[in-house]
Amino acid sequence: MTWMASYKLGCGNSFAIVTDGPWDMNKFLVVQCDLSHTSFPKFGKKWVNICKTFANFYKTKKRSLKKMLQTLDMEFEGRKHCGLDDARNIARIVIHLLEKGATVTVNERLSWNEISSRVISASGGFGHKD
Repeated sequence: MTWMASYKLGCGNSFAIVTDGPWDMNKFLVVQCDLSHTSFPKFGKKWVNICKTFANFYKTKKRSLKKMLQTLDMEFEGRKHCGLDDARNIARIVIHLLEKGATVTVNERLSWNEISSRVISASGGFGHKD
């Protein structure tokens, strides 16, 4: 949130989170918020799943981050499963898609019921409402 504020994201500037699947937002962010005793952020309820965007644009099955990069004749840069390196590689795919004319829009969402049931099952607690 501090990093986002430093770029004025959410303060009059629109943005979307981009992931390479549903897990970062519907599992990891939910659990991290609960562990940190932080309310689930509104921006976390919808995001761009780049795997869906890529598959729709190239008329293929959904592919992993590594396979999308290979399709674009790119190598994975950085360490596997490092969040920052994954984000940088996802950004490279997004830039490529935008340069090729793809429309990159929100294509995944969570409802409050999904969020609270995941928080309860992950922590055994009641979760945090925003």
